[in-house]
Parts: sequence; C-alpha cells; structure tokens
Amino acid sequence: MRFGRVNRDLVAFPSETPRARAVLEPFGEEGARRRRCGRRRRRRGSARRGSDDGNAVGARDDCAESEPAKDARHRGDASAERCLPPPRERVVGIPGRERPSTIVLPSASAAKAYETYRYAPAVRVGDTVYVSGIPASEGGTYEEKARGAFRSLAEVLAASGASLDDVVELTTFHTAAKDTETFNAEFARLVQVHAEFFQHGYPAWTAVGTTALLSGAPFELRAVAVIGSGARTRVVRP
Repeated sequence: MRFGRVNRDLVAFPSETPRARAVLEPFGEEGARRRRCGRRRRRRGSARRGSDDGNAVGARDDCAESEPAKDARHRGDASAERCLPPPRERVVGIPGRERPSTIVLPSASAAKAYETYRYAPAVRVGDTVYVSGIPASEGGTYEEKARGAFRSLAEVLAASGASLDDVVELTTFHTAAKDTETFNAEFARLVQVHAEFFQHGYPAWTAVGTTALLSGAPFELRAVAVIGSGARTRVVRP
C-alpha cells in the first residue's frame, strides 16, 4: 500500500513521537533515500516474479543502512528501523543578505537630541535614507523658515551620503491650514521655495494639515531618499 503526502495541518497525533516524525518528515536527504529504496525494492520484487522491467535489477543500490541508524539499532533503539533524519536546525534570516542600519547624527545638537529624545535624525539602510521630521523654525518670514528647513534637510542627507536630488518622497505637516482656502494659500507660498531646492525630477509629495507640532513651527517636513537615484531619474509623460 502506498501513501501520499501527509498534510501537516491535518495530523491529529502528537508530532514528537517516532511514528509522527516518520510520517511528517518524508523530505530531506534521508527521506529521499528511503523513497528510492522502497521503489527499487518493489521493482526488484517484480523482476524476480517475471516483470519486464529489466533496468530495475541493475539499478544502483544506495539503500544500505546509514551509520547513525546502524548505531541506534545496536543500542536497541526501536526508531532506528525507520532511519529517522536528524532534527533540522532553524535558520533565522538569509545568510549573506543582512541589511545593517546606520544612525546618522550630523551635528552635536543632533547627537544630544538622539540621547535626550531617543530618536534618530536619519537612518540609512542600504542605499535608502529615512529622515525624521525637520521643523521650519529658523528665520523671520514664512519663506525664510521654509528655506531653513530645506537647508537642514540637505545637510542631513549629505551626512548620510545622499543629496536633495536623491529624495524620492517628501511629507510636510502644516498647522496654519484651518480650511482648504488657507491651506491652498500657504501651499502656494511653499511651492515657490520648494522650486528653489528641487528643480527637476520632483519627489513624491504629501501635504498634511494638523493642529499642532512639537516644535511650534508653521510646518515640518520629513523625507525618504535613495542614494544615487537622482542621477538616473527620468520622467514618463503620457
């Protein structure tokens, strides 16, 4: 009698017994060897009974008892007859594919904020740089504050090995937007400053209205950059 593959989710008996392991482990090198042994023994039996399968008699015999199973049988271990494979080791992650992260502290004040507020101004993972929120708080007018925020973004990106050309996503949070009309008016002013720093290959941009910011600034921005992407940007138009 031949049995098909057993669905692990449908097994009702404990999986730690020798019988359960023999059923649930039909894979691996030892399992493949046992399946080849069974097929060849059946073919040889058919050949001895007058079967036309002439190739089975001369087939290579790799069905000898393995040394671990032989030792276990000499010790009197009943599970040795099943030639159970050794337990599999659990592999965590993919060897050689680790992606270490680098926390970027571009200045002494950023290092102090990192220790005080437990946040990183920027984190680089591979070629991707994630920049935390930068408040537009330096300067007198709205435009001066906006330019200060974008200059700070450029400094953080430079410390991370990127530039403004490598920015692929930009998010701004605005506190002065009480309604759609005032939001549009502020956004029109910010677009003019934005054009001074992003002159081609514009990044994705999401503007969000909010009630307050921790810094008290009129707006705050965060960004995601991919190092080197700015040199390969192309615009696909309809």
